[in-house]
Amino acid sequence: MVVDASLNWASIMGIILSSTSVIFFIVYFLENERINFINNAIILLSFIGGLILSFQGWRLDPILQFSLTIIILGIFLELVPLVYDFQKKNRTLKNSIKNND
Repeated sequence: MVVDASLNWASIMGIILSSTSVIFFIVYFLENERINFINNAIILLSFIGGLILSFQGWRLDPILQFSLTIIILGIFLELVPLVYDFQKKNRTLKNSIKNND
């Protein structure tokens, strides 16, 4: 089996998407004890999409690469508030628990 990959805009965005998905996954599970299926699905699908882009992005023409860049930025903008919102909720929950004790 031969893997043909080159470094272009789509491959770079795929690497960025995969690595940020792993980072968000780690931060999300360090901060949360409950498992939410939708949030896990968003993180998992963005990781898989990043892997596909890193290996198959060289086949795309520039217009598709640009559209995928816009989609990836949209996914990234969806993930950032998700992580920070849960961190804020956990901090307020921990503070309220400390104040009750």
